[in-house]
Amino acid sequence: AGFSPIQHEQMVLNYVQQHGQVKRAEVMELCRLSEDQAWQLLKRLMVAEKLVKHGERRWSFYTLPGAD
Repeated sequence: AGFSPIQHEQMVLNYVQQHGQVKRAEVMELCRLSEDQAWQLLKRLMVAEKLVKHGERRWSFYTLPGAD
């Protein structure tokens, strides 16, 4: 499944809306990305202020802004 970066962003944001949060491993599985690609995608969404990071390293997860 070759999705564009825009589609990946939508898939991740839809996932967070449904589940309340997402972890990098879930992004890797959902979008079939490598660890680095998943991190880049999450970083892009954070810079665009579409996601907020909680926690550090292995324990970090991401939510929608204002969801806490």
